[in-house]
Amino acid sequence: MVKDYKLKPNKLYLFFRFYCIAVIIGVVIVVSAWFRDINIFSKNAMIIVVIINAFYISAMCMLENLSAFPLNFSIFGRYERTPLPEEKPLYRWASSNCRIGRWFNGTVSILIYNSGLGISMFGVGKAFIPFENITELKKGFLWKGVLIHSYQEIRSPICLPFKIIRTLQGIMKNQGRHFIT
Repeated sequence: MVKDYKLKPNKLYLFFRFYCIAVIIGVVIVVSAWFRDINIFSKNAMIIVVIINAFYISAMCMLENLSAFPLNFSIFGRYERTPLPEEKPLYRWASSNCRIGRWFNGTVSILIYNSGLGISMFGVGKAFIPFENITELKKGFLWKGVLIHSYQEIRSPICLPFKIIRTLQGIMKNQGRHFIT
């Protein structure tokens, strides 16, 4: 299924690209200068630490966003992701450990709608995967399950707790889609 993706209304993503690189380089420079010249217990040094941490944490959230979403759909990309549906979710898991692609591993909120799967990651972003783009649901290692999809807006595979995979399998079976487990 080919979809025309909507461009972001402004070029703020270009600023985010510069900001993230500049902050990480700045943190390295300041921390290296810190260990050479600054008295760790001075009042000014503590203020600098608080300011640097605020910038650094925001840059790390941006990199986490890039680890969960491909470049074009991340905070650094030019395309908007599909928003979560306005409808009430059928099922909701408030916090669940999840791995997306190779690099993102964190706590997410899982929402199952009539039309697809919603994933909300605090500080990272939200994603929606329509059921027609889910190609495989299978049991993974121990209590995890694996969701493989063909949707371009979020990385694949997605490892979720097996109870969520079982719920997805039940809903999709009711809609006439069957998967080998």
